[in-house]
Amino acid sequence: MILPARVIHLEKTASTQDDAVAAGFGIFWTANQTQGKGRYDRQWFSKPGEALAMSICFEVYRNHPKPYLLGMAVAIAVAEELDLLVQWPNDLVLNGKKIAGILTEVHNGLIVVGIGLNLATTEFPEDIQHRATSLAIEGRVVPTPESAMLRLTQAIEAFEPAPLEWSDVKSRWHKRDQTAGKNFKHTDGRLGRAICVDDTGALTWSDGKEELTLSVGEALWGL
Repeated sequence: MILPARVIHLEKTASTQDDAVAAGFGIFWTANQTQGKGRYDRQWFSKPGEALAMSICFEVYRNHPKPYLLGMAVAIAVAEELDLLVQWPNDLVLNGKKIAGILTEVHNGLIVVGIGLNLATTEFPEDIQHRATSLAIEGRVVPTPESAMLRLTQAIEAFEPAPLEWSDVKSRWHKRDQTAGKNFKHTDGRLGRAICVDDTGALTWSDGKEELTLSVGEALWGL
């Protein structure tokens, strides 16, 4: 995929996602993000120097008809580079726990994809410690935030073709998919469990009474 040429390092920032959206160009990254966010404005927790936060403006792909595919391609690229698994639509996991998250937003046609990756984190807030992890906790080699940024940027740039349809990412996604069995809440409030990611890239979900096919916008994760 074609990435911006300009890379902006921030010693400290509230949110690389907000910075990238405001600029409308470039790749923003930091190891000290104070107000990171995930889907539905959930907080992304990290202490200074322990995690990588980066956000990419996909300038070339403005007005892409299926912007969520770019986010899923980024998730695959990161998972392949770091030997992780993916959970629909935006989580990366290691040994059953979340180690990274992908956030895809569209602003006036510009697709901005954020990545939060736990590198050296060893402690998490009590409410998420049972489901969060890091490279350090899992005994992996821990790169510096800058080294991790470079590796991920290169991996994303090498992802070809830039997806236009689910078929462009399908086989690579399914090789690393660990979505089945994931608990989540439908936006209408019902609790359910993931069955699989189907052949269109949508989620097959059941609350025990009804089985539905859901789009990315219809699933609330993190339960």
